[in-house]
Amino acid sequence: MVQMIQFSCNSSDLRAALRHIRVALPKRKQDQVKARVEFSLKPDSITISVVGASYTIDSHSGLFVKIFMPVMLLSRAVRAAKSPKMAIECEPGKVRFNGMEVSSTAIEITHPENQSKLDLTINYNLRDILRLRKEHSIDEIERMGLYDKLIATEEKLEDDIMTAYHLLKPYGMTQREMKEWIEGKIGI
Repeated sequence: MVQMIQFSCNSSDLRAALRHIRVALPKRKQDQVKARVEFSLKPDSITISVVGASYTIDSHSGLFVKIFMPVMLLSRAVRAAKSPKMAIECEPGKVRFNGMEVSSTAIEITHPENQSKLDLTINYNLRDILRLRKEHSIDEIERMGLYDKLIATEEKLEDDIMTAYHLLKPYGMTQREMKEWIEGKIGI
């Protein structure tokens, strides 16, 4: 059972981090709602990450822990912050920003050793998405909000393989050969 995690940082640093990682967020509002932010706490710093971007700020926590929460939740709390210091308290399913409490089933706390990081560049492509299943567990992919994108990309790959198969079928190419060749080329 994970206990309550408490840490603090400058509100202005948190605003700067949000501005920095915003470029990697989905452009459509409905996709932004699903986006998750990861706080990687270290005793003297926090790395705030979304898929494709991260930003490190000074903090006072004394802990090594990872916290996942919806980006929209963090964004609203930072906009509402009036004081120069942001005191954050987390427990599974609940977070408090300077005393303002928000409950959400999307808030998770894990130990860094129980978690690997999804390293995707800001300009990731379909091949990068398809490789996620090979390199990470479904829980990790879901935690970063990429599961729907992975499924959609896999479905697109199947459609594209079928299209290529139908085009090359008259030349003796089988569907299985086409699939094996493409998966080998992609590295999945």
